[in-house]
Amino acid sequence: MSSPALIDLVDQLLTGSGPLPIVAAGDPVLRRPAEPVDDRLDRQRLDRLIEAMRETMLAAPGVGLAAPQVGLPLRLAVIEDAAEVSE
Repeated sequence: MSSPALIDLVDQLLTGSGPLPIVAAGDPVLRRPAEPVDDRLDRQRLDRLIEAMRETMLAAPGVGLAAPQVGLPLRLAVIEDAAEVSE
């Protein structure tokens, strides 16, 4: 089930252009337990959020970004490490 408050928050974040704002250390969203994504977001909204989080992570620059870091209390993270692995 989707939560109207969560959907509104996600939609607010996705209306801007460019990287998402990253919350500052000490923000309450970073201190509370994150909720599972489950069916809280429809597939299209979730895909857009993941792409926006990936763009934000790369602009930071970083190799990972969790949803609480952009103000969303969700158990969702993007991770990408472009380092070459030698065999």
